[in-house]
Amino acid sequence: MTAVAERIRLPRTRVGSYLSGQACADQDFVTELLRVTVPDPRMRERRQAEALVLLRAALNPARARSAAVPADGPGIVSELIRARTQQVEVYDRLTRSLEQQAELERAVNNSAQLVTVLLQMLRTLDQRVGTLSAERDRLRATAGESRALKETQRQLARALDQERRAKEEFERAEEKRRQAEALAARVQEQVRALTDELDRLRAAGPVLEGDPDQEPDTTVRSAPNVEAVIDAVGDDIEQALSRAAAVNDADDQTLRRITDALRDDSPDGGSEIEDPSVLSGVTDTSSPKSSGARSVALDLVVPLLKASLDVASKQAQRPIDSPAGRIVSLVARRDMDNGNMEGLSNLFTGLAFTLSYMLPAMAVAQSREPEEVMRQLVSELRARDGNSNVPRVIEELSSAQGLATVGAEIMAADQVDFLNLVTDLADFTAEASVVAAHLLECPLEEVWAEVEAGLHE
Repeated sequence: MTAVAERIRLPRTRVGSYLSGQACADQDFVTELLRVTVPDPRMRERRQAEALVLLRAALNPARARSAAVPADGPGIVSELIRARTQQVEVYDRLTRSLEQQAELERAVNNSAQLVTVLLQMLRTLDQRVGTLSAERDRLRATAGESRALKETQRQLARALDQERRAKEEFERAEEKRRQAEALAARVQEQVRALTDELDRLRAAGPVLEGDPDQEPDTTVRSAPNVEAVIDAVGDDIEQALSRAAAVNDADDQTLRRITDALRDDSPDGGSEIEDPSVLSGVTDTSSPKSSGARSVALDLVVPLLKASLDVASKQAQRPIDSPAGRIVSLVARRDMDNGNMEGLSNLFTGLAFTLSYMLPAMAVAQSREPEEVMRQLVSELRARDGNSNVPRVIEELSSAQGLATVGAEIMAADQVDFLNLVTDLADFTAEASVVAAHLLECPLEEVWAEVEAGLHE
């Protein structure tokens, strides 16, 4: 204790009275004591925040018993944000991985159905080639160079070409299924790893208690009169082949996009997924970078909260007519242009984590447990609107994977419902922010500034 006292840059008499308990320490002493006893800067900052909360409670005992929260309200929010900053990024990656799982499952199903359809088509084409070959030989032997013979030869040539193309598409579909299954295994492993990482982060910080495409029509109609010029069967097969090619092309784009996303998420730049068995035969298509969409969406979280409190948002007849609705619509239009739902998904993530900052602060300010506050809010929301999905989000705030699953399920079921969820969640989070600022006795702008800094740290 003597060695510690000698290193504190304060008068000896003050240090002695503080260390002996004769006087209540002040902030300068706490800062100096932590400087000489906690060498790690990050740990020292955390311990200082905790110590100052206790110091204020000691200096204001009546206030501490009645409010159980220091005047410097943003400090609590800041501590929660620092503890959860890493979780924002990991949770966002987990959400995208769950969406990738759903896309890959659709790609596997598409390819499996396409393989079945193409097998049936190949059998039909094999029979058709045999029938047309026999008809050609018969006409050649009996009718000579007639119009019927020429038409049969034309149809036979077309059927042979279609058979070749059907085999190519069949091989592509088989390859796409194999690639999708390989990628699905990688994504599943990533989901497990991210879930474990979230559990680790939450254990280390403050814990909250708390339609595939329609199959091509391959029905073979009655064989036409050999004298007819129109090849109806060939036309049907041609349409089916075009559809098969389109499905394969769409799966190509899905697999390439997910492969690129896995590469972007890989710590070493994606060397782990440069497996030729996975990437071979996948058409190279450009896709927007996830980080850009994520940054743009997170930049809009606080503006969306402010817009949700705008009187015009409360009075608008339609969401699109309100300031908040226009922000959500802007993100949705960008997603439509990019061919994905990343922007809305990231906006949902930012709102959910902002709410997860607010609720513990509200609980502390009211000397209540966080899960008690959550149960009350869920009950009130369901009584107000039984169709709202916001209560489901609140119930899963303490479970990152559960939260990601709720968002992915609603998005997969109905994108309009997901759009409405983002808007409703923004309204509720904005209201919760106002309540938290009031309970913490600090300006709302300070709370939002802390939130914004935490989301982008």
